[in-house]
Amino acid sequence: VAPDERAADRLAGAIRAVATMASPLAAALATRWIGDGTAAAMLEAIRSETAARHALAVSMLPPHLLRADPAAFHGWLTLPPRWPRAEFLARLDGVAIGAVPSDAFALREAPEALRLGFGVAPDRERFTDGLARIAALLAEEQAGEPLVV
Repeated sequence: VAPDERAADRLAGAIRAVATMASPLAAALATRWIGDGTAAAMLEAIRSETAARHALAVSMLPPHLLRADPAAFHGWLTLPPRWPRAEFLARLDGVAIGAVPSDAFALREAPEALRLGFGVAPDRERFTDGLARIAALLAEEQAGEPLVV
């Protein structure tokens, strides 16, 4: 019991500083995985899948519109002038590739671009389907009718 509200706030801060810790179970599991090589195997599997998905994206999307590093979990898709990012994103509803408009990352005027999450799809088949849908939209001669009137 603290004598007043100010002391209670200081006490709560001190307790958080000394009592907050990683779960002992999680720490034991991580220690075991590091020791027996499981962590390294998982890391290699993630890196391999990331590289494979990057290669798929590069092969299926127009190279002049996609910027991505082979080791990154995402890529930037610059949209052609005929596609406003909000409309393109709305047309991607349900695609198993996470797409976030550039607004979320811009401090000033956002470019017409989307950040594509390569790790969102649960498997390579759905990832490929998502890329095919994105490629098909990009290939359309012009954006559809406005969604909001």
